[in-house]
Amino acid sequence: MQTQFSLGVEEADLVRVAAWAEQADAVWFWPDGTVRDPQGRVLVNLDGSGHGVQAEVPYPPDAHERKRRSEETLRQFGVRVPASLPPVPGEQETQWRSPDDLARTHGP
Repeated sequence: MQTQFSLGVEEADLVRVAAWAEQADAVWFWPDGTVRDPQGRVLVNLDGSGHGVQAEVPYPPDAHERKRRSEETLRQFGVRVPASLPPVPGEQETQWRSPDDLARTHGP
């Protein structure tokens, strides 16, 4: 789901809000122009330069598991997958379509 909220957070509440952001797979757009991970670590600076070494784009656990399974399947076919690729969307983030729906949409 892609939803954007704008809210003000007191510094004393940052730890609790960071815990929520971790569960929500949220990123923060800070007033200084940076984009940050749930713990407040810089992902992207205002000038577009790279992020801090420890900053991570949040993904749900099932997205990491799907990535691992997909990579294993590809390895069995001899396909090398760069480690830098992000996880695929988790099952909670996708909407599966029925074969009939696919046939109607993509059929002749």
